[in-house]
Amino acid sequence: MEGPHSWASVMLWVVGPLVLLLVAIGRRDRVALTLALGWAIAGVWVLWVVFGPTSHGVPDGVDPVAAAEQAVRAALPGTRIETVTPTPIPGLMEVVAGPNVLYVDRGGQWLVVGHLYDLRTATDLTAARKAELEGRVAQAAEAATVPWDALPRSAMLGFGAGAREIAVLADPDCPWCRRLHRELRASGDLRVHAVLVPRSQDAMRRILCAAEPLAALDAAMAGESLPEPPGADCETAAEALDDARAFVRRHALEGTPILIAPDGRVHPGYLEPAPLRAWLDAVPSKEERADEKDI
Repeated sequence: MEGPHSWASVMLWVVGPLVLLLVAIGRRDRVALTLALGWAIAGVWVLWVVFGPTSHGVPDGVDPVAAAEQAVRAALPGTRIETVTPTPIPGLMEVVAGPNVLYVDRGGQWLVVGHLYDLRTATDLTAARKAELEGRVAQAAEAATVPWDALPRSAMLGFGAGAREIAVLADPDCPWCRRLHRELRASGDLRVHAVLVPRSQDAMRRILCAAEPLAALDAAMAGESLPEPPGADCETAAEALDDARAFVRRHALEGTPILIAPDGRVHPGYLEPAPLRAWLDAVPSKEERADEKDI
């Protein structure tokens, strides 16, 4: 147990809770006593991870970050892991998997799901990291453009008759998608291209293979259970869902709803009616574009 980080860990996870425990006993403070016990239990786990006999299964000379990343990827082959980086706690690594922030020991044996707190600064490090990641995703989406002709037509249903157009990536199980769909259906002043990206092929099949797909979409967005479609051998849904998922992956789109303007601008998330139309105001309508061509 050598080096400043080792002694800092001992001070933080052993001496700290011991001092607090003694103070709590002296003052008969139950809150402080509970905090001290929790701190001590966490300290035992952290010190075991950092200095335990398995020493995380990382041989001398091997990069612990690379070893942790390799072990985590092997243990979670179906998970999209973005990064594996060290945390302020020696031996504990942060794993970013999509929108999730997890923690793993250096050898990739122990995976921790939860929040990491800095008690000295009263900071939720995990929440701060998630907020940072969400901000990056939103900025990337705002900066992205999607060609209008790249929309997956097989997975789209249209409604409305306005001069303005908008494409909306929507999942019937998404609460904000349901709210947005309800508002767009009620307004009728926009030509809406609903791009269906449900979580299951069955949901897509019950909508696209229904006798009236748009009515089925309305029902699904209202939270209603959809009946079996009349065509049991309907293959449209599987192809459409494949097209929609390929479109989402190709343009690195995440979450629903996602708004796409005719000029390719992308807005992730729900917008209320007024802000949505203000966002679209920067885009000329079809009539305005036609007038510009005639000039």
